[in-house]
Amino acid sequence: MPYLIELNEWRLLRGIGSLLDHRKAPYVHTQSRPLSNLKDPNADLFEVELRRAFMVQEFPRNLTSREFDRCQASLESLCLLLDRLVLDSLVSNSPVWSRSHHHERHFSRLRAITAFLESTSEAVDLAFGTNKTLFKLPNGAELSRCLQVVTECNDILSRLTAPAAQEPTIQPLQRQQKRRMWKKARIRNRSTFVLGTLFEHFRCGTSHEVLLKLIEDPDEDSVLPSLQLMLSPCPELELWQEVQCESVNLYVYKPLYLLTYVTHLSTYLAFRGETSISRIPDICTDIRQHTGQGKALMLLIEKYGIFGAWANPTSSGPDPSSKESLDQLIEKGAFKPLDLHALIHGASQEKFSTKDKRALAVKLGFCLMDFFDADITSKRIYFLNASKPGPREGLPYLAFGSKLPAAADPYSFRMGHPALLSFAKLLLEIDFGQSLDLEISPYNSQNQATWAKLVSYVDRLEEDRRDSYLEAIRACLHVHRKIAEKLRSRDLDSKGADSRIRKILYKEVVHKLELGLAESIPRPAHKRQRSESPPASDHRDRAQPGRSWRMATRSLESQPFTAGFKRRRTPEQHSWSSRAVSESAPSENSSLSDLSMTHSETSFCSPRPNSREGFQIALICALRVEFDAVEALFDEYYEQDFSYSKAPGDPNAYTTGRMCGHYVVLAFMPGMGKVNSASVAAGFRASFPGIRLGLVVGICGGVPVGTDDEKEVLLGDVIISTALVQFDFGRQYANKTVRRDTLQDNLGRPNAEIRAFLTKLSGSRGRKTLRDKTSIHLEELCDQDDFKQSSYPTEDDKLYMSTYRHKHQDGSCAICANCNGPEDDVCEAALESTCEELHCQDSELVCRARVDKARGAGHYRDTSTAGMLEARKPVIHFGVIVSGDSVMKSGQHRDEIASREKAIAFEMEGAGVWESFPTVVIKSVCDYADSHKNKKWQRYAAATAAACMKAFLGEWRPAR
Repeated sequence: MPYLIELNEWRLLRGIGSLLDHRKAPYVHTQSRPLSNLKDPNADLFEVELRRAFMVQEFPRNLTSREFDRCQASLESLCLLLDRLVLDSLVSNSPVWSRSHHHERHFSRLRAITAFLESTSEAVDLAFGTNKTLFKLPNGAELSRCLQVVTECNDILSRLTAPAAQEPTIQPLQRQQKRRMWKKARIRNRSTFVLGTLFEHFRCGTSHEVLLKLIEDPDEDSVLPSLQLMLSPCPELELWQEVQCESVNLYVYKPLYLLTYVTHLSTYLAFRGETSISRIPDICTDIRQHTGQGKALMLLIEKYGIFGAWANPTSSGPDPSSKESLDQLIEKGAFKPLDLHALIHGASQEKFSTKDKRALAVKLGFCLMDFFDADITSKRIYFLNASKPGPREGLPYLAFGSKLPAAADPYSFRMGHPALLSFAKLLLEIDFGQSLDLEISPYNSQNQATWAKLVSYVDRLEEDRRDSYLEAIRACLHVHRKIAEKLRSRDLDSKGADSRIRKILYKEVVHKLELGLAESIPRPAHKRQRSESPPASDHRDRAQPGRSWRMATRSLESQPFTAGFKRRRTPEQHSWSSRAVSESAPSENSSLSDLSMTHSETSFCSPRPNSREGFQIALICALRVEFDAVEALFDEYYEQDFSYSKAPGDPNAYTTGRMCGHYVVLAFMPGMGKVNSASVAAGFRASFPGIRLGLVVGICGGVPVGTDDEKEVLLGDVIISTALVQFDFGRQYANKTVRRDTLQDNLGRPNAEIRAFLTKLSGSRGRKTLRDKTSIHLEELCDQDDFKQSSYPTEDDKLYMSTYRHKHQDGSCAICANCNGPEDDVCEAALESTCEELHCQDSELVCRARVDKARGAGHYRDTSTAGMLEARKPVIHFGVIVSGDSVMKSGQHRDEIASREKAIAFEMEGAGVWESFPTVVIKSVCDYADSHKNKKWQRYAAATAAACMKAFLGEWRPAR
């Protein structure tokens, strides 16, 4: 699987981040520069998200292909954006930037920041602040678009770099119930109906408050437990009243809501048959008449009204007169962590342990699922019996001052959603045992500064710790995007919307809180000892960047693998991985070059094959420029001592090693053409009988008009063969050559495995993946000192009309002057001369959109640098390749053969290898196979073909 550090964009951002770590100024919120005075409130948020983007994070595990692709696309979009926003003053003074060669390096403007940061020690802001900034601050709608790009990239990286979550140990039945937890909205539905009816029947004219005990819904097949509530008294009364809600069957009534409501409380009151039932139009009047009698009022809430009955309580219940809010308990220090003084001398009061705080957070998380449209703050959560000594027992109560929804627009999930912000703030207060002085408005638009502050707090915390509880807090701040996306995706009624919201909240927030609770529970000593021994390593799941991982892996490989091994708790696993990563991660002062690790440095050191039979991939190149590029992309080189040798009589020269997890052999051909390639293939079969796939890699002549989805074939594009045709294998007649086209004379088609694999790669997603990875490997190759000249050529990509001959155009040569037809001769000097020397006319050039965009010419004069760089990326084409011993140098013959064979490229080695073992030809276009061909693009084309070959191998999955 690929690693995140394979991405140049990741390494670039991490390198700048390490330099920024000690240079960025402390973030100053908008209290000194109010949001109301800003041109755009998104400026503050943009600064916050940029700081997140440049945080130096631990390298994550190896990624799946889908994760890697998504991450690569997001990082590339971010780097393209930032490259465009870099201040011109930083670029013009940077040694990294040179007008003569800046197009040759990707993200040249962004790389210029590295040189600036290395040369200064002054404090900087990123795009918005009182200090020197690095990036321009966009305006208006452009700022909103930029903020979206940065935020989306941060969210993706946050999920990828999060520590692997560990499932709490629960029984299968419990696990099944947990999966269904988000579906059960019975408490929400019932509470909404009960609260709405109660507030309609308070008739005294004053506001009332209702406390609802936060219960958990059991399995949906069970009867829902009582809803227990407390009602605030009318002005002339003093005692709070308890309310209990039951499901009952009463004669002709359907199951109704039964409220039990008792002075001095009863935990449970059975409905008694002898008690008479009467309609209650005004709750306040009915309570006033019975107050002080010590009786329990039982209410039946039905759509036709409220019916009540009074009965004697059966037992005493919690004392509402001693209730305390969560905010009051925090102020008293009940949630503060145990300090050294308390540990030595004993705590002056009962404190919530870490386990107690995590358990409370889970209970409140389910409360958020049920009441995402309510005001959930520490001042509205109460504990009863607060005056009793000992820890708080039972479940807390949530206060309601009106019927639901309490929020102004409960289904408007945008940045600054009040319930989500309040819950994130609440989790921080519980964790640290301190109150946060942050005002949260009922309206999203007024909470953006508060949201930015909370995000910055979480960012700082993540520099010190990474756990599931902190991930839950971050999720509260970003989950509004997922909810809004789901609500927009389809037309939902309120019930359907509630279900969607609950599902996302459970998955993104509550489940992480459950994991946080599991992490906080101490394990028995015998289990802890067993878990402290590292498990056997599975390379696919445990691989992490850095050489130190190799040593860790070797020690793990010696451990016997046990199929029933239980995964360790997250804190232990996180600690172990942090130590290993810290050894390989760059130091805070490391430069960008220190981060330029090759793929070989990010992979485990695989064991070498025991013999030549272990090598399965053959790489064949004809020219030195081709095999130099291929050899430079090896992840690991074997056989420095030539220990593998070769079969007797094999004339080939080989390099063995590893690439993308495959054992590969590179052969150096003695010359061009299919005879030489056939000889090399025969040597392969003798020395390396385990070869299962051959790749012929190098340069070719291209047909400028493609046959696949990409209609333009440019210099530097890569052609991957789906079939091979020998164009010069036939009969020569007086007037023409006829290719032998019988079944016996044609080359066979690729085997089923290769055909299926090529079909996958040629799809939209596969083609994009291959192109992106090719660009990554190409940039890595061109960054090496020996391949600086293999970068994108400055010479224009010129395609002449196929009928326009390469000859002296000025009439100075008599032979060339008489050349008017396709078969006429040109002089020998013209065959060896360049187009510039022969004065070939630009008026005969074919106009092509991609070429103009890559040059910033024609209709694309206003193309940005990023757009030009994107157009220069090599495109991958799939199609028929024509192979033969003749070099094609005629535009007209090229087009005739290409039209007849439906081919898109000409090359000279594939046919000799094709039938020796399953073969794919991967070649890059260095010329257009016409009379104007030259060698200016050969180095770049060879590098591009090698990069695509490595990307191809990265996707190839052989049978084991």
